[in-house]
Amino acid sequence: MTEELDPEKSLSNSEMETLKTEVSELEKLSKIVWPEDEYIVEYSLEIGFLRLSPATRQKLNIPVHIEILDPTTNQCFGNSFSRFILENFLGYDDVLMSSIKSLAEKEDNKGYLRNVVTGAQYHFVSRWSSSTSYVAAAVVMMVFTVSISMLLRYSQHQIFVFIVDLLQMLEFNTNITFPAAPLLTVILALVGMEAIMSEFFEDTTTAFYVILMVWLCDQYDAICCHTPVTRRYWLRFFYLYHTAFYAYHYRFSGQYSSLALLTMWLFTQHSMLYFFHHYELPVILQQAQIRDI
Repeated sequence: MTEELDPEKSLSNSEMETLKTEVSELEKLSKIVWPEDEYIVEYSLEIGFLRLSPATRQKLNIPVHIEILDPTTNQCFGNSFSRFILENFLGYDDVLMSSIKSLAEKEDNKGYLRNVVTGAQYHFVSRWSSSTSYVAAAVVMMVFTVSISMLLRYSQHQIFVFIVDLLQMLEFNTNITFPAAPLLTVILALVGMEAIMSEFFEDTTTAFYVILMVWLCDQYDAICCHTPVTRRYWLRFFYLYHTAFYAYHYRFSGQYSSLALLTMWLFTQHSMLYFFHHYELPVILQQAQIRDI
């Protein structure tokens, strides 16, 4: 099944025949034939059918159903405000994938989805929809977060030791040994961790931003968290927001993952500012007043 979205106009019957004859050239001329605001996806239960050209499908008498959707006329895209958000901010990729995934849930073999414009391919798989899925997401979150934190702290320790040795060399004129092996091990471990996380999130960008957020939060915990209240309760909020993001991503197969990641980061920033303003800053001001006295 092939779905196409054209926000400006819908195709006529003659243009549909042109689509059948020219779609074989989309692999080479996708950006020239189709504007960037159009979305064309194909779905099949077998991956081999998606790799065949339209001419080969017609030659083998493989039935193809073409469905053309227009956001300006189809009511499935919601009201005018929803269409505005989809067109200017979120895009139609997640809407198409979720709608086709709902159809694939009825099949034993969930099937495959192919984006004709970008060439990306997706495989629908069954995931737990019960409460145990949230437990699995929490376990994965703990493993990823603790592993990233340990690797980053070890790398910072090695860099700190190297800087101290460098200063001693400049001061006492002693020999210095660059910790190449530990740093290389940490770099390779981080690259491997990002690859594993990319398989879980199905997106390298999301995995990179999750690692970056964990590093920033780890720095905040090490530098800014000194009072007993902050050290006891802030990490609970951090793990709560992180678990909610992992659970959402796992439960809904990454739909609107970037928006969920941004929401999680804003909540995390709010908790950081709240604990620093209510518990850390008064202690800092009190210590400054004591020093002035």
